[in-house]
Amino acid sequence: MPHFASFHRIKHIKLHDDLAQTILPLKTNEKMINIIGNTHKI
Repeated sequence: MPHFASFHRIKHIKLHDDLAQTILPLKTNEKMINIIGNTHKI
């Protein structure tokens, strides 16, 4: 049973990492779009 708990924790951390790797580029893209948008306004 403890083995299952540790496996679950590892799985959860991996899922969190996958989410972070999906969300981080999206936020970076948003910043880039804002910067490009601001540059074009000038």
